[in-house]
This record gives sequence, C-alpha cells and structure tokens, in this order.
Amino acid sequence: MTVGISSPFSVLFSGPPMTRNAREALRLAGISVVRCYPRVTPDGEMRDDYRVTVDARDAESACTKVRRTVESHGAYWGFSPDVQ
Repeated sequence: MTVGISSPFSVLFSGPPMTRNAREALRLAGISVVRCYPRVTPDGEMRDDYRVTVDARDAESACTKVRRTVESHGAYWGFSPDVQ
C-alpha cells in the first residue's frame, strides 16, 4: 500500500458565523482557520468568508476534508482551493 504525501493547502468557503463546536471540529481534524472575513449580505444576513489550511494529497482532497468537517455544523458552501 502506498501512502500519499500530504502538503498544506488553503481552502476558501463561505457560511454563517462559526460556532465554537465547528471551530473545535476543524481543530481536531487538523484544519487551521487562517482568516475569517465577516460581511453582511444585501438582505441583512451575517455571512463569513473563511480561509483555512489543511494537509492533504491534493486541492480536491483538501476541499473535501474541510467540507466534511463542517457540514454538520451549518450551511457552508463554495469550497474551493485558494490559488494565490
């Protein structure tokens, strides 16, 4: 069995303000919140844009790991690799 080499990837996504439980779930999964950009939508709702880092085999695996970690903590969307 070959073990893939992991590298750090940045992932961007949006959603509601994160609860303490969601942040703890990220921490336990080895995902670090780098930045949170709070904003108010045109209809007055609070939404945040997040940048996190995670070790993964590739960008797709990184996005999947983050999505699976937060999906039970709220309606998050727009998971994409940060390609700066």
